[in-house]
Amino acid sequence: MPTNQKANERELRTIRALIVLDPIPGIGRTQEDELEQILRAYEEDHGLRLDATLRNIFDPADAERGEMIVFDWGGMSLGNDLLGHQIRTLTR
Repeated sequence: MPTNQKANERELRTIRALIVLDPIPGIGRTQEDELEQILRAYEEDHGLRLDATLRNIFDPADAERGEMIVFDWGGMSLGNDLLGHQIRTLTR
């Protein structure tokens, strides 16, 4: 198999994922749009089909729901209190 063959042409591996999205999506977009973009990107770029659970806020009890946790907070940075709090909670 050529090394430059796209992931979507290979067999996809399915993994459980918890996806934590910014509760206020970008202008003209919905959370469903953002979720679809994430799912498509992981499938095309990494050969992973995400069996996803969507959340707006990270709850440590949800960590068991996935083998991977994806935070997508757009322009918010680690200096943002809410995102920083969620990441600190996850690392604890």
